[in-house]
Amino acid sequence: MSKLEIITMKEQGMSIRAIAAELKMGRRTVSKYWNEYLETKAALMEDPGNLELQEKLVQKPVYTTTKPRLLLKYTQAIDQRLDEILADEAKKNKELGSHKQKLTALAIYEIIKSEGHDIGRSTITNYLRIKREKQSEVFIKQKYKLGNRIEFDFGEVKVWHPCEKVYARCFLESGNKLSVGTII
Repeated sequence: MSKLEIITMKEQGMSIRAIAAELKMGRRTVSKYWNEYLETKAALMEDPGNLELQEKLVQKPVYTTTKPRLLLKYTQAIDQRLDEILADEAKKNKELGSHKQKLTALAIYEIIKSEGHDIGRSTITNYLRIKREKQSEVFIKQKYKLGNRIEFDFGEVKVWHPCEKVYARCFLESGNKLSVGTII
C-alpha cells in the first residue's frame, strides 16, 4: 500500500470505500491520505518551489504514538541480573566449551521469574537478543595469480595392500590450478 496507489485510484474515479476494500485498509485511512493530498496540492499551487511540500506528496506514511511506551516491568534490577547471568554463561563457555549446557532464553526467563520478578517472557527474550548480539564473522574471498599461493597438508590414510592393511602417510599439495598428492 502506498499513498500513490490511493491517489491514483481516487483520480480514476473510484470511491473511498472501494479503494479501502481493494487495498484491505480502513476507509478513514484512505480518506486521510486523500485529504492530505488535496491540501498539499492546494498549497503547492500557491508555492510551486516548496521542496518540503513536494516531498510530503510522495513520502511514506508516518506513524506516531500519542505517548511513548514506558518500561514498567523491565527494571534496572532485572537488567543487572541479565548481565550477571550472561557473564556467568560467558565464563562457563570459556571453561567448558560453547556447546555445553547453554542456557536458553526460556531457562533464563524461568530463573528471573523464580527470583520473584513479574515480567513477560517476550520482554526477556527481546532484551536477551539485544544483549547477546554479536558481530558475525566475515570471510573475504581472496584471489591470487597462478603460482603465488600454495598450501600443503600431512595426513594418514588406510591403504589396502593385497596381503595386509597398511597405513600410509600422505602429503597433499594444492594451490591455484594445482593439486598433487604424494604417498610417502
